[in-house]
Amino acid sequence: MITVAELLGGALGGLVAGAVAALVGRALGGALNTGWGDLIGALGLGALGYLLGTTVGVMLTDRRLKQAGSEWLALLGSLVGGGLVLLLAQPFRLNESPTLLQGLFVSLPPITATLAFSQLRLPVARQPESE
Repeated sequence: MITVAELLGGALGGLVAGAVAALVGRALGGALNTGWGDLIGALGLGALGYLLGTTVGVMLTDRRLKQAGSEWLALLGSLVGGGLVLLLAQPFRLNESPTLLQGLFVSLPPITATLAFSQLRLPVARQPESE
């Protein structure tokens, strides 16, 4: 069963990792290019950091809740969720509304990472009651 804690843990992990990655990207981009390099570095590494942080947030939350799952599937789910938002931005005109585009980019990767992480959860067999 997927819980709200898993989704919030994924989003929180993504926001923390994304902020740190954006600061690193800004510093790297500004040092390598004098034009728009700092902005491009911050956006690129910030988005990648968010997707990776979402995976880490889902994994840590699930470990705390003692849930089993696959870390690699969570990473794949996070990348697929972010990729879907970017690929569908033009056909569905998501790029006309920055709020909608950002909202989907923040909310979809934790959902897909949590769904992918929980794919390997096996139902636990009930022990027969002793009489």
